Amino acid sequence: MRCDKDETCLACAKPWNREQARRVIEAYPDPVLSKTRRDFISERFPDKTKPVIVMATNKHHYPYLLNWACGCRSHFGADMRGSTLILAADMETYEMGQKAGFATMDPSRFNVSPRHLDKDWATKWNLTANNVAKMGFPDSMAILVACLSELLEMGYTVITQDADVVWRHDVREYVATDQLRNIHLLTQMAPRADAQGPVNTGFVYMRPSKITQVYMRSLVETLPLFYMRVDDQVVWNTLLRHYTFRQLHVSILPRKHFLDLHDFTAKWIDKDTQFLHTVSNSKKIRRLRNHGEWHFTDSCPLYMKEIEELFPEWDL
Repeated sequence: MRCDKDETCLACAKPWNREQARRVIEAYPDPVLSKTRRDFISERFPDKTKPVIVMATNKHHYPYLLNWACGCRSHFGADMRGSTLILAADMETYEMGQKAGFATMDPSRFNVSPRHLDKDWATKWNLTANNVAKMGFPDSMAILVACLSELLEMGYTVITQDADVVWRHDVREYVATDQLRNIHLLTQMAPRADAQGPVNTGFVYMRPSKITQVYMRSLVETLPLFYMRVDDQVVWNTLLRHYTFRQLHVSILPRKHFLDLHDFTAKWIDKDTQFLHTVSNSKKIRRLRNHGEWHFTDSCPLYMKEIEELFPEWDL
């Protein structure tokens, strides 16, 4: 396969891809940064028998995270703030998360600053506006991978999900059933035949074990590909196909229970639907409102009028 067509080839990564990833890769084992992260996690999540829900987001996607939290209150009366770790990709998100009462880490704990907002850094690498605009997303995904690896090493069970989801039921009860107890990694289905599937990283549940720890630590080493591809899901799936991880037990959750929400799939929603994910990059808020799943309103204790100003106009 030609190198520039091979999405698993680290040699294809551009110099700025490597520079972006290097910060997180070096921050991961850094004794000072690692201690601050682990102390924070241990203090905020003392009970390792309960899964930690980890969400990486920026200020534009933060309203979706609040909608998820408000939806959990609306559907099954749960306050998710004590179970959730927010990984903020920018300081505005960090401050909003703190104000709302979530355990929130700022990007400096992973030696990341929002380089996509740094014009001097862009000039240094002679980057186009398009190159620069794409860097915010892989920053948040790189932080997420590093944090998940660290949580598994610490013995935590983790749930990681995108911000643009809704829980119609408490999915922690669903994934904790005896039938799923021996599975290492549970995930939403990506109904695709290419490298974007079958794992949809919009929802992943992982138990701490030697093989999941090795998998996530290996994923940390592939972070240049996150910046090269501007796509985390391809890298997750590609690595899962490696022969080293043939004994990592992956199970795809039933699509009707963990549903990708489009107008044409909404007819599948019923009382057994656990989870909705507004996949793709447009009209998310419109879809959620149309199907009665926009919960970030003044009836929710987490509602703040000023947050509505952050709604991306392409999602309305």
